[in-house]
Amino acid sequence: MVITRLVGGLGNQLFQYAAGRSLAALHGVDLKLDLSPFEEYRTRSYSLSAFRIQEAFASPEEVARVRRIGQPGLSSAVHRLHQRLKRYYRRATYRQRPVARFDPNFFRAPSDVYLWGYWQSEKYFEAIDATIRSEFTIKSPMDAVSRTIADRILSCESVCLHVRRGDYVSDARINQTHGTCSPAYYRESIDLVAGRVENPHFFVFSDDPAWVFNHITIGHPTDYSPATRFVHNIPGESYANLLWLMSLCKHHIIANSSFSWWGAWLAKWPGQVVCAPAQWFATITVDPASRFPRAWELL
Repeated sequence: MVITRLVGGLGNQLFQYAAGRSLAALHGVDLKLDLSPFEEYRTRSYSLSAFRIQEAFASPEEVARVRRIGQPGLSSAVHRLHQRLKRYYRRATYRQRPVARFDPNFFRAPSDVYLWGYWQSEKYFEAIDATIRSEFTIKSPMDAVSRTIADRILSCESVCLHVRRGDYVSDARINQTHGTCSPAYYRESIDLVAGRVENPHFFVFSDDPAWVFNHITIGHPTDYSPATRFVHNIPGESYANLLWLMSLCKHHIIANSSFSWWGAWLAKWPGQVVCAPAQWFATITVDPASRFPRAWELL
């Protein structure tokens, strides 16, 4: 059994599920989801129920068994020593290392394993690409307002422009780690898209559309719809709805956000142009070949 530890927002949860699903498929075993981290991580909640995933939850007993915690006949000190003697990717609890690039040793993990990490690279699940795309479709039909926006997106050369501010600005600790994408990045990305796409129509997805309006000159037809505005602490189904709308766009300018990464990756339109920030974190250097699909433009 593969158990994957879920934590963070929807974008993180999608990566964690996809990696676990891939490893479970490789070994031909069940995948179960550990939701216990959300008991302490209160700023986000479990959000995958809106999708057509294989949804099975790990019990505390199953987590303890797979992680070899409290097993009879084996003292905790002996257990810890036994695990330390193994290579990190063969341990009962496989903690991701390094976090900023793809680790091919992932596929050498045992079939009975607890996955602890973020796994933010499509290389962890590219072998089951079609399965992930199928399972990351939403279950429920959208409301009338969202359907109207979807029809507008599908009727033109739509460009999703995602600007994340919110906690990236208001929380000093998060800002120090992530930073924000600058207006210069967005202007350069807009110029690149406009140079390749005839008659682009931009759809702004943001938790601060007023800031976008005042600081980023788009110069092309643009929608600032309330239906594409991010609001903190909304239900997971609403984030899934926003992701679905983003994925309908034909082109993407993403933020340094796993959420908009998924919006672009799930789109898969012919001739798709995707612009991504080369500086994903403020303080950590990521491996571009691990983080981004080859066809994406890094600016």
